[in-house]
Amino acid sequence: MKEIEKYMFLNEAALKYNVKYETLKSRVKPSRANEKQLEDMIERGIIRYFEAPRDPNKTYQRIQRSWLVTDQAMREWFPMKD
Repeated sequence: MKEIEKYMFLNEAALKYNVKYETLKSRVKPSRANEKQLEDMIERGIIRYFEAPRDPNKTYQRIQRSWLVTDQAMREWFPMKD
């Protein structure tokens, strides 16, 4: 497996793991998910996000965070059922 293939956008991970996108998106919202869990997963390098810096002049519309997740993160959130 190539290094880049270890990381997926939320939509890609939702399709691969047959999980609703909205369900997966709720896992990365601190208001929904355990914030300590998110911080731990970020620290371990199994999830990551990009957020454009705030523009003090507000000359552009701010977009949402773009998240990347790994297979390991998906297995922790959605353990395989035997």
